[in-house]
Amino acid sequence: FDPIGFKSRVLIVGDSDPGYSGVIHCLDALSGRTLFEVNTPACIGKQPLVVDNTAYLALESVAGDRLMAMRIAGRNAGTTLWSVPLKTAQVDAPVLSMIDTQDGRRLVVKTDTGALMGLCPKDGATIWETSLLEGGEVLLSNLELCTLDGHLLVAEHVVSLIDPATGHRVQRIENLPVHPSMLIVGKGLNVCVGEGDDHLEFFRLGGFLALLE
Repeated sequence: FDPIGFKSRVLIVGDSDPGYSGVIHCLDALSGRTLFEVNTPACIGKQPLVVDNTAYLALESVAGDRLMAMRIAGRNAGTTLWSVPLKTAQVDAPVLSMIDTQDGRRLVVKTDTGALMGLCPKDGATIWETSLLEGGEVLLSNLELCTLDGHLLVAEHVVSLIDPATGHRVQRIENLPVHPSMLIVGKGLNVCVGEGDDHLEFFRLGGFLALLE
Protein backbone atom coordinates (compact mmCIF):
# COMPACT_ATOMS: atom_id res chain seq x y z
CA PHE A 1 0.00 0.00 0.00
CA ASP A 2 1.07 3.61 -0.49
CA PRO A 3 2.30 5.47 2.61
CA ILE A 4 -0.32 7.70 4.23
CA GLY A 5 0.72 11.17 5.40
CA PHE A 6 -1.19 12.85 8.23
CA LYS A 7 -0.06 15.85 10.26
CA SER A 8 3.70 15.29 10.77
CA ARG A 9 3.48 11.51 10.56
CA VAL A 10 3.60 8.77 7.95
CA LEU A 11 1.60 5.56 8.26
CA ILE A 12 2.89 2.46 6.45
CA VAL A 13 0.89 -0.78 6.44
CA GLY A 14 1.59 -4.22 5.02
CA ASP A 15 1.70 -7.94 5.80
CA SER A 16 4.08 -9.22 8.48
CA ASP A 17 3.13 -12.81 7.68
CA PRO A 18 1.40 -12.87 4.25
CA GLY A 19 -2.00 -14.50 4.48
CA TYR A 20 -2.07 -14.46 8.27
CA SER A 21 -1.20 -11.11 9.90
CA GLY A 22 -0.47 -7.48 9.12
CA VAL A 23 1.75 -4.75 10.50
CA ILE A 24 1.38 -0.98 10.93
CA HIS A 25 4.38 1.35 11.15
CA CYS A 26 3.98 4.98 12.20
CA LEU A 27 6.99 7.20 11.48
CA ASP A 28 7.94 10.79 12.20
CA ALA A 29 7.82 12.48 8.78
CA LEU A 30 10.82 14.73 9.51
CA SER A 31 13.27 12.34 11.17
CA GLY A 32 12.02 8.93 10.01
CA ARG A 33 11.98 7.77 13.63
CA THR A 34 9.55 4.96 14.40
CA LEU A 35 6.83 6.25 16.72
CA PHE A 36 5.09 2.90 17.09
CA GLU A 37 4.75 -0.47 15.39
CA VAL A 38 1.71 -2.71 15.80
CA ASN A 39 0.92 -6.18 14.47
CA THR A 40 -2.68 -6.87 13.47
CA PRO A 41 -4.36 -10.27 14.05
CA ALA A 42 -5.19 -10.60 10.33
CA CYS A 43 -4.06 -9.28 6.95
CA ILE A 44 -4.90 -5.69 6.05
CA GLY A 45 -7.08 -5.99 2.95
CA LYS A 46 -7.20 -2.38 1.77
CA GLN A 47 -5.56 1.01 2.23
CA PRO A 48 -6.70 2.27 5.66
CA LEU A 49 -9.09 5.19 5.95
CA VAL A 50 -7.48 7.87 8.15
CA VAL A 51 -9.76 10.48 9.74
CA ASP A 52 -8.48 12.85 12.42
CA ASN A 53 -6.31 10.70 14.73
CA THR A 54 -7.88 7.35 13.88
CA ALA A 55 -7.16 4.73 11.20
CA TYR A 56 -9.98 2.40 10.12
CA LEU A 57 -8.70 -0.93 8.78
CA ALA A 58 -10.40 -3.79 6.95
CA LEU A 59 -8.83 -7.06 8.14
CA GLU A 60 -9.10 -10.27 6.10
CA SER A 61 -8.87 -13.73 7.65
CA VAL A 62 -10.09 -17.25 6.91
CA ALA A 63 -11.85 -17.03 10.28
CA GLY A 64 -13.86 -14.04 9.03
CA ASP A 65 -13.26 -10.41 8.06
CA ARG A 66 -13.24 -7.63 10.64
CA LEU A 67 -13.23 -3.84 10.76
CA MET A 68 -10.86 -2.27 13.27
CA ALA A 69 -10.32 1.29 14.50
CA MET A 70 -6.89 2.25 15.82
CA ARG A 71 -5.65 5.44 17.47
CA ILE A 72 -2.62 6.65 15.52
CA ALA A 73 -1.79 9.93 17.30
CA GLY A 74 -1.90 11.30 20.82
CA ARG A 75 -1.24 9.64 24.17
CA ASN A 76 -2.71 6.25 23.26
CA ALA A 77 -1.25 5.98 19.74
CA GLY A 78 -1.11 2.39 18.53
CA THR A 79 -4.01 1.14 20.65
CA THR A 80 -7.11 -0.54 19.23
CA LEU A 81 -10.31 1.43 19.91
CA TRP A 82 -12.74 -1.24 18.70
CA SER A 83 -13.05 -4.22 16.39
CA VAL A 84 -16.24 -5.65 14.87
CA PRO A 85 -16.94 -8.62 12.56
CA LEU A 86 -18.03 -8.09 8.94
CA LYS A 87 -20.13 -10.42 6.82
CA THR A 88 -18.33 -10.65 3.48
CA ALA A 89 -17.75 -13.13 0.66
CA GLN A 90 -13.99 -12.74 1.30
CA VAL A 91 -13.34 -11.87 -2.35
CA ASP A 92 -12.89 -8.07 -2.37
CA ALA A 93 -11.91 -5.95 0.63
CA PRO A 94 -14.64 -3.67 2.00
CA VAL A 95 -14.78 -0.07 0.73
CA LEU A 96 -14.73 2.53 3.53
CA SER A 97 -15.83 6.17 3.60
CA MET A 98 -16.50 8.73 6.34
CA ILE A 99 -19.59 10.88 5.74
CA ASP A 100 -20.82 13.87 7.76
CA THR A 101 -24.59 14.02 8.27
CA GLN A 102 -26.97 16.19 10.29
CA ASP A 103 -27.16 13.34 12.79
CA GLY A 104 -23.39 13.01 13.16
CA ARG A 105 -20.67 11.15 11.30
CA ARG A 106 -21.18 7.77 9.69
CA LEU A 107 -18.46 5.30 8.83
CA VAL A 108 -19.96 3.81 5.67
CA VAL A 109 -18.87 0.29 4.70
CA LYS A 110 -19.65 -1.41 1.36
CA THR A 111 -18.94 -5.15 1.23
CA ASP A 112 -18.59 -7.63 -1.62
CA THR A 113 -21.94 -9.21 -0.67
CA GLY A 114 -23.86 -6.09 -1.71
CA ALA A 115 -24.37 -4.82 1.83
CA LEU A 116 -24.01 -1.14 2.71
CA MET A 117 -23.72 -0.23 6.39
CA GLY A 118 -23.52 2.98 8.38
CA LEU A 119 -21.49 2.54 11.57
CA CYS A 120 -20.81 4.81 14.52
CA PRO A 121 -17.10 5.72 14.18
CA LYS A 122 -16.71 5.93 17.97
CA ASP A 123 -17.56 2.32 18.80
CA GLY A 124 -18.30 0.49 15.51
CA ALA A 125 -21.99 -0.01 16.34
CA THR A 126 -24.24 -0.53 13.29
CA ILE A 127 -26.70 2.37 12.87
CA TRP A 128 -28.26 1.14 9.63
CA GLU A 129 -27.78 -1.53 6.99
CA THR A 130 -29.05 -1.57 3.40
CA SER A 131 -28.96 -4.34 0.81
CA LEU A 132 -27.81 -2.90 -2.51
CA LEU A 133 -28.58 -6.01 -4.54
CA GLU A 134 -31.52 -8.37 -4.33
CA GLY A 135 -29.32 -10.99 -5.96
CA GLY A 136 -26.49 -11.46 -8.42
CA GLU A 137 -22.98 -10.12 -8.71
CA VAL A 138 -21.62 -6.86 -7.33
CA LEU A 139 -20.03 -5.44 -10.47
CA LEU A 140 -18.32 -2.43 -8.92
CA SER A 141 -17.43 -3.66 -5.46
CA ASN A 142 -13.89 -2.31 -5.83
CA LEU A 143 -14.90 1.29 -6.61
CA GLU A 144 -14.75 4.03 -4.00
CA LEU A 145 -17.85 5.54 -2.50
CA CYS A 146 -18.68 9.09 -3.63
CA THR A 147 -20.75 11.92 -2.18
CA LEU A 148 -23.15 14.04 -4.18
CA ASP A 149 -25.28 16.92 -2.93
CA GLY A 150 -25.16 15.67 0.66
CA HIS A 151 -25.95 12.08 -0.29
CA LEU A 152 -23.91 8.93 -0.80
CA LEU A 153 -23.44 7.70 -4.37
CA VAL A 154 -22.96 3.94 -4.63
CA ALA A 155 -22.16 2.07 -7.86
CA GLU A 156 -23.40 -1.47 -8.44
CA HIS A 157 -25.27 -2.67 -11.55
CA VAL A 158 -27.19 0.57 -10.99
CA VAL A 159 -26.06 3.85 -9.38
CA SER A 160 -27.91 4.42 -6.11
CA LEU A 161 -28.26 7.73 -4.28
CA ILE A 162 -28.32 6.92 -0.55
CA ASP A 163 -29.11 9.09 2.47
CA PRO A 164 -26.01 8.48 4.65
CA ALA A 165 -27.87 9.30 7.87
CA THR A 166 -30.53 6.60 7.44
CA GLY A 167 -29.37 4.30 4.63
CA HIS A 168 -32.57 4.93 2.66
CA ARG A 169 -32.28 4.85 -1.16
CA VAL A 170 -33.30 8.24 -2.55
CA GLN A 171 -32.82 7.67 -6.27
CA ARG A 172 -31.13 5.34 -8.76
CA ILE A 173 -29.82 5.30 -12.34
CA GLU A 174 -30.51 1.93 -13.96
CA ASN A 175 -29.48 2.20 -17.64
CA LEU A 176 -25.75 1.75 -17.03
CA PRO A 177 -23.19 -0.04 -19.23
CA VAL A 178 -23.13 -3.80 -18.78
CA HIS A 179 -19.55 -3.80 -17.47
CA PRO A 180 -18.80 -0.36 -15.98
CA SER A 181 -15.17 0.32 -15.12
CA MET A 182 -15.16 3.72 -13.40
CA LEU A 183 -17.39 6.34 -11.81
CA ILE A 184 -16.84 10.11 -11.80
CA VAL A 185 -19.12 12.59 -10.04
CA GLY A 186 -19.41 16.13 -11.40
CA LYS A 187 -21.26 19.29 -10.51
CA GLY A 188 -24.93 19.79 -11.27
CA LEU A 189 -25.90 16.21 -10.36
CA ASN A 190 -23.94 14.83 -13.31
CA VAL A 191 -22.46 11.33 -13.26
CA CYS A 192 -19.92 9.91 -15.71
CA VAL A 193 -19.62 6.12 -16.01
CA GLY A 194 -16.85 4.44 -17.99
CA GLU A 195 -17.05 1.14 -19.84
CA GLY A 196 -13.63 -0.21 -20.74
CA ASP A 197 -11.00 2.27 -21.96
CA ASP A 198 -12.83 4.09 -24.76
CA HIS A 199 -16.50 4.43 -23.83
CA LEU A 200 -18.05 7.05 -21.53
CA GLU A 201 -21.68 7.67 -20.67
CA PHE A 202 -22.94 10.80 -18.92
CA PHE A 203 -26.05 10.81 -16.75
CA ARG A 204 -27.99 13.45 -14.89
CA LEU A 205 -29.87 12.12 -11.88
CA GLY A 206 -33.46 11.90 -13.01
CA GLY A 207 -32.69 10.82 -16.58
CA PHE A 208 -30.22 10.11 -19.38
CA LEU A 209 -28.02 13.09 -20.21
CA ALA A 210 -25.54 12.25 -22.99
CA LEU A 211 -23.36 9.57 -24.52
CA LEU A 212 -19.72 9.88 -25.59
CA GLU A 213 -17.74 7.17 -27.43
